[in-house]
Amino acid sequence: MVEQLMLANALRPPTVGDGPRPGGIIKLSVEHFRVVELPVTAPSGNGSHLWLEIERSGMNTEYVARQLAAVAAVPARDIGFAGLKDRHALTRQWFSVPGHENDELLVEPLAQRGLRVTSSGLHERKLRRGALKGNRFRIFVLSASNDDGELLDHLAMTKLVNTNAQVVRERGVPNYFGPQRFGRHGNNLNHAQRMLCEGQRVRERHRRGLYLSAARSALFNQVLASRVRDGSWAALLAGEAVVLDGSASFFLADPQDVSLSARLDAFDIHPSGPLIGDGETPATDLAARVEITALLGCESLMTGLRSQRMESARRALRVRVADLRVDQTAQDGWWLEFSLPAGAYATMVLREIFDIADGSRIVAEGEAAVQQAEQ
Repeated sequence: MVEQLMLANALRPPTVGDGPRPGGIIKLSVEHFRVVELPVTAPSGNGSHLWLEIERSGMNTEYVARQLAAVAAVPARDIGFAGLKDRHALTRQWFSVPGHENDELLVEPLAQRGLRVTSSGLHERKLRRGALKGNRFRIFVLSASNDDGELLDHLAMTKLVNTNAQVVRERGVPNYFGPQRFGRHGNNLNHAQRMLCEGQRVRERHRRGLYLSAARSALFNQVLASRVRDGSWAALLAGEAVVLDGSASFFLADPQDVSLSARLDAFDIHPSGPLIGDGETPATDLAARVEITALLGCESLMTGLRSQRMESARRALRVRVADLRVDQTAQDGWWLEFSLPAGAYATMVLREIFDIADGSRIVAEGEAAVQQAEQ
């Protein structure tokens, strides 16, 4: 099975600060984890594709797409969406469906399936994967004891929350892939190892994609975890492959370029880590050595990924958290609001402020225990 350190870095990678963090629980209710998708563009008002902003709870993106396809009487493959959203949330997300001039025939049957249309418009093209700027989050964090069992009074915890939030505003957070990328208990990563390293055949294209994504994401987290531990996750090392903010484009850091420090401070550029594919790392010098050292012992997984002829890419090691606000009015916790670019995970922000626990898993485990006891 997957080496334990890699699994730990995938599911619970190291945080930046070693200071105190108040305990907090999220996702005890889907209404307490709200996500609004920020599209790259709005519907133009003309075209053969009807774009729908749909609000739902307790449903993931692919399930919603299938429901929309059934109501619109089109193949599921013709439904467009920009990104995947978790089912444990109250989410607003855009979808596109061909061959409909307005939403009049769709609103009521969608509502009967728990899908509320909040906005719509025509556009010339199908909504494509990746066509989003990011997401806006509003999340309730319930106050709880931390891992040490310590429960501070609400005023003291609120002060600590505000202190940690200010640090996040100033430096951003490590751009880890979240644990949902790796499946329940990291099972997608175990399947990836069987497929890539042990030759197990996976015929279903969707599952193959999940396992390849899990493997690449785990290797990236492995490198980022190493740089969090040595303190270089937000710094440019010699030979760094520097990515532009909001882009996959990169260039090698020039030690003679005095402007890079100011651009780094302004979040215009970021250090990067690998999304393993064809070819070797573009990083050189110290940055390459750090990357190679972090991935020692992962050679078979890397070789398996390269055998799939996947294109290598780079991902920023840090992410800026925009418009972070803490609402202190609740006496049993806090509402947090912030925006993240596409591909960044809200849970990775929260864990830098709180000693966080996932309430959806607590609820699921409790329901499973009740069912088992009743059998």
